[in-house]
Amino acid sequence: MANEGGREGSLFDPLYEDLIKLSIEMKSDQLLENENEVHCRTLIKALLEKVKIDKYVGIFTGNMHRASYDPTEIIQAFKKNLESGIKVKIIFQTKPAADFLDGAFYKEILSNEKLAKNVDMRVLHEKFSEFDKHHITVNDAAFRFETDHLKKKAVAGFFNKEWGGKVRKLFEDLSADIYSHPIPVASLEA
Repeated sequence: MANEGGREGSLFDPLYEDLIKLSIEMKSDQLLENENEVHCRTLIKALLEKVKIDKYVGIFTGNMHRASYDPTEIIQAFKKNLESGIKVKIIFQTKPAADFLDGAFYKEILSNEKLAKNVDMRVLHEKFSEFDKHHITVNDAAFRFETDHLKKKAVAGFFNKEWGGKVRKLFEDLSADIYSHPIPVASLEA
């Protein structure tokens, strides 16, 4: 399987991983371009594994695209964070589609009572769900902010306080009851 930006058959781009690692080591505030789905997975993996997370990992998404969130390495990183008490907060733009239940995140994380207790899921109120949204992944120190959903393009940063603060604030705002409401795991199966 060929991919964009990575080696033949690779789920992650090793050169992009090196760029991320260098950015983290240098505590650079420079933004990184996310050019494709391989970069997206590579960034999500880095956001879960490479930086210290104090409070939570936040995800604002349409349906947690399985190509981005289901690879084994990403599921294992989620598990490690959840087992250490880190919360995962997910805000869905609309109620997840039925195929979400077939994905590894649902089967390995949400179906595990011990892990699922550290996952907070919300869905935007219907009146906000149709607005053009930029999907994001964020933690205490880093973020990925989608600029073109269809092309999987985004910007990311690890020590950019200006952008990082804005993306975290956006996520926190979307978490407020005025914009979204909790969605229990059981309601996904209904």
